[in-house]
Amino acid sequence: MGVLLSSVAMAVALTACNDNAPDSAKGNGEGKGQGIAEGEKDPGSGGGASTGGSGGGTSDASVPKCKTTQLSYTIEPVERPLNHVVLEAKNDGPSACRIPKAHPRIVFVLETGEPAAYDPKTDDGAGRITLSPGQSAYAGVMTLAADAKESDILEATTASVSLDDEDSGKDIKLDNLSITSPEVGPWSSSFEDAVNG
Repeated sequence: MGVLLSSVAMAVALTACNDNAPDSAKGNGEGKGQGIAEGEKDPGSGGGASTGGSGGGTSDASVPKCKTTQLSYTIEPVERPLNHVVLEAKNDGPSACRIPKAHPRIVFVLETGEPAAYDPKTDDGAGRITLSPGQSAYAGVMTLAADAKESDILEATTASVSLDDEDSGKDIKLDNLSITSPEVGPWSSSFEDAVNG
């Protein structure tokens, strides 16, 4: 009987000691649990993977040159500046492509079927413009010189547009566009820059 009472007293004493243990000792298990959770949600490791994924995506260098078949061209007049139109090249294809950031080749054809004589700029330009599907590039065209005489004005009914000398190009029907010696600006990804450039 004395042995049994001694055992019970010892168990009660041990329980009291555990209840009075320092908080730091109790928190060891909880601290490890929080550390693992934070490690799993570590934005550094997650962000690195995300950045690497985007960095490994399509780059300008890997985007192929635009083909004539995937581009559509339009020429529209603008109110300002005077005697200007804007050439738009739109990517109608299913994937991105690049055009040279240079002056497009435009041949204006007259009512008679003869090409209008002018000196096009054929520089290769610097850089490329990447067009995602549905995106456009623009080039401004001054159609009439400020000092043009009425006798010098010609009526163009078609414009043949190509990206460079290797491009077969496409024809655009025009509504009798009055021209003298057209000046064509370089391609730009911005409509405003093309108009005002």
